[in-house]
Amino acid sequence: CANTYTISANDAMVCMVSNTVSITQPAALAANITPVNPLCKNSCNGSVSSVPTGGTAPYTYLWSPGNLVTSTVNGLCAGTFTLTLRDANNCTAINTVTLTDPSFLSSTDIVTKTTCSYTCDGSINITPSGGTGIYTFIWVPGAQVTEDISGLCAGIYSVTITDANGCSFMDS
Repeated sequence: CANTYTISANDAMVCMVSNTVSITQPAALAANITPVNPLCKNSCNGSVSSVPTGGTAPYTYLWSPGNLVTSTVNGLCAGTFTLTLRDANNCTAINTVTLTDPSFLSSTDIVTKTTCSYTCDGSINITPSGGTGIYTFIWVPGAQVTEDISGLCAGIYSVTITDANGCSFMDS
């Protein structure tokens, strides 16, 4: 085992010789994983990558599911992935990581109908939820880019909501 050992020897004339030897071992092998979650609900653009520490290079990688053998795996959907890392001395480290989807992008709508036929005093107030971060809006017809719209005549209106990751949701 790793340690410092000393050996001493005496000959017939009682002359003594001594020598010290240190046996070392590499640092413990670790399979460090960096996950990148998918950007949109049900998209498969997540990734996992590993930068091994310790052990003795070169390293071999085995990801499951998939039986992929590279340090980085791209194009992943949400799920659980396990890396079995092996070094040149056949030492093994195993690590598991779970990629998660963001919540579905959606909206809650409050529609105020026009007060009379042929008047254009209706409005739509939407509240986006889910997805990631700041939202942008585009209404059809009219190409308005505000969250809420007013001064509407009777009709069908659609809004496309896009979040900070480029995920979109259309509501009519």
